[in-house]
Amino acid sequence: PTYNSRSTHNLETKQNIAAAALQTIRPGESILLESGTTVQELAKLLVQDTALLNSLCIITLSFHIMEIFKDSNIDKLYFLGGRVRKNDMITYGHYALSMLQDFHIDKAFIGAAAIDSSLTITDYFDEEVLLRRKIITASNETLLLIDSSKMNKTAFFTICKLEEIQQVITDTNCPQEMIELFAQRNISHILA
Repeated sequence: PTYNSRSTHNLETKQNIAAAALQTIRPGESILLESGTTVQELAKLLVQDTALLNSLCIITLSFHIMEIFKDSNIDKLYFLGGRVRKNDMITYGHYALSMLQDFHIDKAFIGAAAIDSSLTITDYFDEEVLLRRKIITASNETLLLIDSSKMNKTAFFTICKLEEIQQVITDTNCPQEMIELFAQRNISHILA
């Protein structure tokens, strides 16, 4: 599906997940907002909280997220350059990876296409998967924002095992078997 159709699919659910994610952000943190449509909803909430926003250092690779911040007064906003995937308006590749290593990231907020029943996080684009892996290793804490429609599914490329993520934020429609797996494997999770 196109980015525009994905951004409106399950919109209320994504907004609830984003609201829960907002509660995890502390003033003064450096945060990375990746390119997912749920992460974009988090950016919209941050713009409304000017005191918090102005205390943060934000890094992104999404033109859509940059557009959300364009009229804000945020002082510390960084964009990872690189090759542009026009369908999603994000950057990726060698230059984005190279720039990423210059940052100390307190929290990264990422998305993904799917989580399967073995708790493997997957996606469709190999270059984006490489970037997500680097984001995970470059961050003190990584939070996966993913709605329940992506549970018990598999995309083509493996990002990582869910145990490598510090917290999953999903919605209350998350399948019970997935919630039980989170508990069995001590995966910190929030149902929004």
